[in-house]
Amino acid sequence: MKKCIGACLNLLSYFSLPKAVSIAFKLFSTPRKGRLKARELSDFLSQAEQYAISIDGQQIHCYKWNAHLVSKPLVLLIHGWESNSNRWEQLVAFLGRENYRFVAFDAFGMGLSSGKVFNVPAYSNLIRQMLLHFEPSRVVSHSLGSFALLSSLAGHYYSFLEKVVLLGCPNRFKDVLVNYGDMMSYNSKLRNGIYDYAQTLIDVPLDDYAAEYYIEKFNLPVLLIHDRLDDVVVLEECHLFHERIKVANSHLVLTEGYGHSLQDAKVYQAIEDFIQ
Repeated sequence: MKKCIGACLNLLSYFSLPKAVSIAFKLFSTPRKGRLKARELSDFLSQAEQYAISIDGQQIHCYKWNAHLVSKPLVLLIHGWESNSNRWEQLVAFLGRENYRFVAFDAFGMGLSSGKVFNVPAYSNLIRQMLLHFEPSRVVSHSLGSFALLSSLAGHYYSFLEKVVLLGCPNRFKDVLVNYGDMMSYNSKLRNGIYDYAQTLIDVPLDDYAAEYYIEKFNLPVLLIHDRLDDVVVLEECHLFHERIKVANSHLVLTEGYGHSLQDAKVYQAIEDFIQ
């Protein structure tokens, strides 16, 4: 099916490149997984304090655990692409609800939040607003959520924020677009059109829209965990980012066998050791 869609858009690109690019980028930005139904929430989410915040014309669904323990550190949890706040259930259970307060939210078009389209620049802006709204002292993020978080942190100062955890974070956003083009078998004409369109969404050159640059633009302790067998964010694509992590007052932990999701007790232990 993907190859068939790619072939159709390749053909369309010769007649109307803008139309082909528009369709291709909409496909790229439309989550196919990660939606939740309110009547089918897990116990983890249904037992949380829930409410919605209106941001940029969308209703962003938020969850709080342990909110009454006001003396405990507040941890903001940020999920990635085609996911939702339920991905944090095992981590919250491991860390223990008596030790921290937790808050999470569903991104545009995922979980119980409204919207149909997800793009990283908009997610970065949403994360910035969530940081200012909740004022967490710790943040734990995953995948594109980690990349969007880095973009939100670069060049900004958050006096309340003390520690940052990144899980399976990609380096260059252009690599994400390249991988998408490979998956769909797009021709070079359409690929370049997608890159040009993506450039209009950001205020830096597309090649510089990268974690390796953002990590140098703020001064906070960072823990980055990446699995050697990650088949979504391939380790080799992140070499420069990881090298800069090592010299930025931060910590790099490479695991093996946990994949892109990084759902394992050893990962949770590394997070606990870092944020406590």
